[in-house]
Amino acid sequence: MLRPYLKISGFKMCLFATLLICGFYALDNWVKLLYPIELKTLDYRFKIRGKRDPGPEVVIIAIDDKSIDKIGRWPWSRSVHARMVDILSEGEARVIGFDILFLLPEEQPEYSRIRQLIDSYKNLDLQKVSPHGSRFYKEMIGALQKVDPDRNFANSVEKSGRVALALALQPGHQMKKDTLQPKGLDNYYLYNGVYSSIGNIKEGSHISTLQAKEIFPPIYPLTAAAKVLGYANSFPDEDGSLRRETLAIEYAREYFLPLSVSILGAYLNLSPNQIRINLGESLELGSLVVHTDESNRFLINYYGPAGSFPYYSFIDVLKGKISPSIFKDKIVFIGWKAAGIGDFWVTPTSPALPGVEKQATIISNILHQDFIIRNKYLVIWDLALILITGLTLGFLIPKLSPLRAASFSLLLCVLLGAFIQYTFSQAKLWIYAVYPFLTIGLAYSSTTVFRLLTEEREKRKIRSTFSLYLSPVVVDQLVKHPGALKLGGERRILTVLFSDIRGFTTLSEGMPVEDLVPLLNRYMDAMTEIILDHEGLLDKYIGDAILAVYGAPIPQNDHAMRACLTALDMMERLRKLHQEWEKERLPCFDIGIGINTGPAAIGNMGSKKRFTYTVIGDSVNLTSRLEGLNKKYGTHILISESTYLEVKDYMICQDIGAVEVRGKKEPVKIYELLGEKGT
Repeated sequence: MLRPYLKISGFKMCLFATLLICGFYALDNWVKLLYPIELKTLDYRFKIRGKRDPGPEVVIIAIDDKSIDKIGRWPWSRSVHARMVDILSEGEARVIGFDILFLLPEEQPEYSRIRQLIDSYKNLDLQKVSPHGSRFYKEMIGALQKVDPDRNFANSVEKSGRVALALALQPGHQMKKDTLQPKGLDNYYLYNGVYSSIGNIKEGSHISTLQAKEIFPPIYPLTAAAKVLGYANSFPDEDGSLRRETLAIEYAREYFLPLSVSILGAYLNLSPNQIRINLGESLELGSLVVHTDESNRFLINYYGPAGSFPYYSFIDVLKGKISPSIFKDKIVFIGWKAAGIGDFWVTPTSPALPGVEKQATIISNILHQDFIIRNKYLVIWDLALILITGLTLGFLIPKLSPLRAASFSLLLCVLLGAFIQYTFSQAKLWIYAVYPFLTIGLAYSSTTVFRLLTEEREKRKIRSTFSLYLSPVVVDQLVKHPGALKLGGERRILTVLFSDIRGFTTLSEGMPVEDLVPLLNRYMDAMTEIILDHEGLLDKYIGDAILAVYGAPIPQNDHAMRACLTALDMMERLRKLHQEWEKERLPCFDIGIGINTGPAAIGNMGSKKRFTYTVIGDSVNLTSRLEGLNKKYGTHILISESTYLEVKDYMICQDIGAVEVRGKKEPVKIYELLGEKGT
């Protein structure tokens, strides 16, 4: 047997469910079982929040379908990009960023032949061929380089002094042996893409910086000409959605910057030492700070679907349809938007966001310090929501009906969702949603199942307890409304009926037991059926006597009327039994009935382990006395004045007068019940 403090209750079920979710929340920080679902809830928050203004600092020149139709299929000649750099430089754009990889020289037949010719001259001793051969060679190289599109592009980039170019890093582990591990960058100009300032790593930090095993920079003349470099890699989550930006990748013992950070540093005119990476903690760009996780990542705060930033068609800018002055002092990104080329990403706000817009978003996030906050302190918020929702349900659900409990749980879900969305949209807090909602679901379902099981057990208990001495109709009412049954006992105004067989002792002495018992059972069966038909409570059999109660356990407004109708039907049924017994040559007997209405105590009474549902009180004693007075007055049914006052408009009664009753100080006025009016 459970101790009292260990007994299960609805509140304890909710508390257990809440603590279970708290434990699972702590465990899930490592196993990440529900984390993918949490990421989906984050995506929905972005969609519900809708589109926002990213600020005026960044614009995009799109390599779109229109431009490809006019200029020709991709890849374009580098001379086209050189012209674009010249136009944007003339318009005084602050930074020009190419989200395009220029990894190989331009491959066109005439330029390839020229390069082969230059290479062939390199292998000749031109002084031996001709005294003027060396000068001729230099002049030819200079002339040929003037028509080299790569060189022209590099010249425009160098002249501009504001161009950022993209490189690519191939993720993978470097070789661990120092003798084989790269010790530095072969190309000096690649240092334009690495962090010059790296903070000290704190003790106990768990840093997992992404490593690269190979680098793919722009071709040499472009690498040397660019103002800054940065990698254009993106790393989506396991479900394919791009939610984070990685701010450092290690290669050759150097930490490379992403293209967006390099561009922002150039835009703010920061020196290399003013761009500082604190691995596993933060990125500092002058006074701007980006807090990161242990993998040097931060959440991208997208501004909406594709097209949230201003887009200008490449061909429109190239043909002068758009004034270059519109780009003054802006960060101008050049990247793909045409279908079938370039990089497009699944994001929380778009199924296909151009990679160049992702770069623009990162710059605006950092520049405006517009971040989604998810730090260690939000764990307190997560646990608080779990506890608040669980305990609230624990206090209220056991007190509510199933329908109201379901409605309240649904309302709590709506309020919780509104709060989580509000904190995301207004305060930019990423509070975990899965666990509080899971708490509501588990707390409600476990409590509901517990209630169903316990209520079913109570229903079975009620049926087994009352089916023997209540009509099925009343038992069904008790099962549907168990609150009407106060098992501890209560005081009510009830009507009590007491009937007894006259001369039973003489009858029992003159009949064999084997004949008397069947006769008595036939009588008891008939009388009990009448009591139950009128929805009375068969309290008990006392030898040959019957005690019935009306008005309990289900309250009845007409309990006095029901008792009187029961008494009349009992007398009518007894007359029919007499006819049957006379035919069977069995002895007949008469009965007396007493009815009284008044206060009485009713409930489970007895010991802790042995008890019965019964009625006690002075009102019951008076009923028994009334039954006994039938012998004195030669009547069959006597009722008290209190019962008479309840039924006088419906019953025919004869005033017997006031009589003294044992146990009563004052005389009691009694009436004989003769029949029902109108019959």
